[in-house]
Amino acid sequence: MSEKTVFLVGGGTGGHFFPAVALGEKLKSRGHRVFLITDVRCKKYIASDFPLKTRILPSDTIRRG
Repeated sequence: MSEKTVFLVGGGTGGHFFPAVALGEKLKSRGHRVFLITDVRCKKYIASDFPLKTRILPSDTIRRG
């Protein structure tokens, strides 16, 4: 199987972030290159030994009106 590059996006709360991390770790163990894109709210979960390459991008919610 050839290596694939996968981008996972999950931000805000741990409810989106941790499933993305779990999936990313599984894909990485199968030989894929994995990048996680998240927002500043998840920065507190990312330590120096974090298993995935990560980008933190500014984001905001869509407000009505």
